[in-house]
Amino acid sequence: MSKLLSRLAMLLVGLFIAGGLAFGATQAFASSSVMICDQPEELGTCPGEFTQTKCNSVCLSTYGNPGQCFGGCCVCLV
Repeated sequence: MSKLLSRLAMLLVGLFIAGGLAFGATQAFASSSVMICDQPEELGTCPGEFTQTKCNSVCLSTYGNPGQCFGGCCVCLV
């Protein structure tokens, strides 16, 4: 009986891990290939029109604060 419960527990843990990996994979592949950076502090896409250096310099000149590429967008600290 103990072996049966142990195997059942291992099977459930394995199914839980497989389900988590499958969910993660679907989320990774479901993300759109076109980034929408539409917030005021999100100037545009990285690496599309911005590099890390260009994003930082544009944020400094626009808002007076630094910025960086984050999540595919050039985000300024405002």
